[in-house]
Amino acid sequence: MSRKGGRRALSDDDSCFLDVEKKLDDALRGEHYDSIKDHVNPRILSSCKTNALFKAFEVKKKITDIPDSGGAERNEFETLANSVDEFTAALIHPLKSDDHARRTFSSCLETVMEKAIDTEQKKFISHPVIYKLLEAKWYGSFASLRKSSATSLRFWKYILLNIWAVFDFFLFPFLLTFFFMIRQIKIRSRKMTDTEVCFAISLSGQASEETFALIKKSINYIVHQYGCHSTNYCIMLRQDDHVPITSITFEFEDATETDIFNKVNKLTKPTAIRPLLCNDLRAVRDAFKSPRVRLESKKVLIVFVNDLSNVEGVRVVIEEIREMDVQLVAVGFGEQANLNELENITERDALHFEEFESARTLGTAVIQDLEGKDIYEIYVDYFTTPYFIFLRDTLSAVALLGLHFAICLTPSAIAFTSIEWVVLLFFLGRIVMVADQFICAIKTERKLAIRKRHRCLKNASYEECSDPNQKADSSNVKIALRKFVNYCNDPWHVCDVVILIIYIVTATLRMLTWVSSSSVSGNRTLAITGYLYGLIALFLTERAFGHVMEVDRGMGAIQIAVFVILKDLRTIFWLFIATVLGFSLVITKIFMVETSYISSGNSHNDRWWNITRHLARSLLGMTSLTPFETLEERSPSAILANLLYLMFLVMGVILLVNMMIALLSNTYQKVQNNALQEWSFKKAVTIKTYSARHPAPVPFNLVTMPLIAVFRMCQRCLCKMKSSEMPGVQEEGRDAALDKLVEKLQRTYFATYGYSFPLTDEGKIDEVLHETDGNRKMCSQIIRRVFEPSTLGQTNVPNGTIEWESRGIGIEGSMLTYGGSSSCDICEMWNHSWAHHGARGLGPFTPEIPRFEVLIQESGERRIIAIGAVYEGYNCHFMPGWKEGTVGYHADDGRIFEPSCRQQGKEVPDAMAYRGDLMACEVNFEDAENDLVPVTFFKNSTEVARTSLKFIPDHTKLFPFIGMGYAGIRVLAKMCPRHGQQAHRPADAINIPKDTDVQEKLNILREEMKGMEMIRKQEVKELESKLLYEIRQLTRAIREKNI
Repeated sequence: MSRKGGRRALSDDDSCFLDVEKKLDDALRGEHYDSIKDHVNPRILSSCKTNALFKAFEVKKKITDIPDSGGAERNEFETLANSVDEFTAALIHPLKSDDHARRTFSSCLETVMEKAIDTEQKKFISHPVIYKLLEAKWYGSFASLRKSSATSLRFWKYILLNIWAVFDFFLFPFLLTFFFMIRQIKIRSRKMTDTEVCFAISLSGQASEETFALIKKSINYIVHQYGCHSTNYCIMLRQDDHVPITSITFEFEDATETDIFNKVNKLTKPTAIRPLLCNDLRAVRDAFKSPRVRLESKKVLIVFVNDLSNVEGVRVVIEEIREMDVQLVAVGFGEQANLNELENITERDALHFEEFESARTLGTAVIQDLEGKDIYEIYVDYFTTPYFIFLRDTLSAVALLGLHFAICLTPSAIAFTSIEWVVLLFFLGRIVMVADQFICAIKTERKLAIRKRHRCLKNASYEECSDPNQKADSSNVKIALRKFVNYCNDPWHVCDVVILIIYIVTATLRMLTWVSSSSVSGNRTLAITGYLYGLIALFLTERAFGHVMEVDRGMGAIQIAVFVILKDLRTIFWLFIATVLGFSLVITKIFMVETSYISSGNSHNDRWWNITRHLARSLLGMTSLTPFETLEERSPSAILANLLYLMFLVMGVILLVNMMIALLSNTYQKVQNNALQEWSFKKAVTIKTYSARHPAPVPFNLVTMPLIAVFRMCQRCLCKMKSSEMPGVQEEGRDAALDKLVEKLQRTYFATYGYSFPLTDEGKIDEVLHETDGNRKMCSQIIRRVFEPSTLGQTNVPNGTIEWESRGIGIEGSMLTYGGSSSCDICEMWNHSWAHHGARGLGPFTPEIPRFEVLIQESGERRIIAIGAVYEGYNCHFMPGWKEGTVGYHADDGRIFEPSCRQQGKEVPDAMAYRGDLMACEVNFEDAENDLVPVTFFKNSTEVARTSLKFIPDHTKLFPFIGMGYAGIRVLAKMCPRHGQQAHRPADAINIPKDTDVQEKLNILREEMKGMEMIRKQEVKELESKLLYEIRQLTRAIREKNI
């Protein structure tokens, strides 16, 4: 179990990652099942340079594409693909309970969903975590209104917003202009209000440079929004563990924005080792007592913090600050500044951001927390919410359908009608909308390619560097083609493209008729345009109503099944065509032969077409023998024709029709069995589409999109937008945060499942066998070893078990059970929940009893168990091996933590321990030399690893230690003699009388024996030194003589 995550810098180990990924990709390209199965497992997926989540996406996609090319191993490939699916679902499962990790993942959701949709990860998208995040993105800040009770006012507000979308379709330009004017008045009023703003930067040395840079840019943004006309500023920053430095005070008079920007930009990241939030807030409290602070002014305190491990006395100081009428906004960064804990300390809502967020986003959130959202921000939030964009787009499609309904009821005319001109505007808007989507997709793809090349230079990823044609693949043409293919994977997008193509043909023909024709009568081109208008109305009807049905969870599965069934109809259609064509040809030939036989020279060119139509009608139940009555009733041709027609009815009407019914029923049942996955995937595609779509509905986008393009061009030309005001996030920082999060999820996964895939339905029997095997091993261990602690060299309680110093560990005889923070006095005292708790034996390892054994009775869900040797006074909230002077063997990941591998640990094959396994730690005092004592770890009596610790006889004492980190863990522990030996105990040792004088004499004797042993060892060392010296002298003399 590693303490630190994060991807390492380029090193020799990176070449190992590249080799692993290259071998995996080579195996996938080879399409041999045995080779792929050997290379596809959680351990290899996590060892690739590409993060494990994205690599699993790619691997699953490639595996599912293999059976399409044929082969006899289809079922095996499907099972392996399902296992990879289970891996990705299990990997993100901890996000359900980890709020901070879920927020980080949510900020990276766009990148993850882009990859998941491209690789068709339906099971991943249907996971509860992803489903809730997508729902939150779909409804935005209005999701809570939708989930309110039907009797509450909030629910009716949501209903009103849906109804208002009808009017908003026409009124949004006026509303946006009106609300923007109100916003400008509010901004001006804010800058004219007397305000005292204090920024308290309370960071520990763990804060990154990116976090500190984001804080500085955010301060600049807030200063720009408040101005310097009526606002005074103060900045508190602690550079070290001493008194905070006030770089800007309220006494800083006549300061301009440029002056403050310069001072803020000169700030350097603090070097304080430990956070001192309480002291920083006391300095802020004193600053607000300055005579320069105006009594009637608005007072604001903005606190930036990244570590809440030392918050004693903070609440008292916050109350004192609030009594001075100061508004407080707390902003947290990183895992150590937990949002819930931050809100608990400040007793109000707090903010939490990652280092890759933009200063504009952070600064806007701070101002909104202080003043609330204004009407313009609320309306923009509503206007850009994907659900309401979808609603307006649907209304646009319905309006266009209504126009086509009017065209269908209107007689044809040569001149363009007013309705047709409006339809032309609608379709121009739809063409511009589709073009904008492609342009945005191409820009996004090119930005991703640039980020990949940049990361290639930094990390030399195999995926990003191994393809020599990467630059060629990133060309605009290929990107556009790839995006078009992805676009057409959605049936509704295909429907949109078909509608646009038909309308372009219709508009072209309509223009020709308008220019060249003078009469409606006999005008076939005009008639064709009328047909095409009707066809467009058909597709628009399906588009408008079908897409709404698909978004609804109840009707969505049925609509999805319709599309899947349409694909299956292609197979049946070709069978019907082949059957009708074959029988029509043979029956036609019979008629032609009979006609020639009766009267030569007669020709019937339409005979084949009549028979083909008759056979086609027969498939629909309209059977008749009328076409065959032209033949003589008992002639051979008539008999043969009737027999063939009967065979056609049996094959076509009975067999093929029933086969079609069975095939469609099977297809519908498959869709229903996977209804949640199929619907979730389609919903994700819809959310992705409308999240990137221009919010203005068609055809109003013909005005808004050029205006926005001109506005952005003016900004770039005039360079008015400061870096602190740029929207968006730092893409590279977000990618790095996602990689770090995935590595954290990997460690949780390995602690739960080891290096195996999660169980699928087929693997339940294997799990039962595994549990049975674990129980068998446990019974064997219990029978073979009786847990009766040795009494030699240990401090014992009256019942004969080891006495422990424990924190959060329940002790009952030889049984130790994880109790957690609720049973830890230190956690209760400091009001802090430590994840790990441990117990240290009060008696040290001795030469007589050098072995410590632990039998895992229950491993809990995560198997976070560790044993080892530690020094006296070791913190029971750390696992063994995490600190100098200790070593540890961790069961969850099978790693050995020793002085040379203290951060990540040393991986040992097959060292993971499970329920029923026996772990042991043995100190080999006999082999101690050069101030080092060997320490050996065992699993089920088999040596796992050997390491060493610093050891000075008679000065260093090593104590047994067991650490746990998850509920449900229970173990049996004892001290015992060295492996393979029995404790040396004199025959009369059992009956030694418990007399005080005798005990004192025995203690003196033991001390004398120890002293004699030390003298003997010293003499041996001196003798060895003399012998080595004489050997060196003799060797030197021999060399000189030879020379």
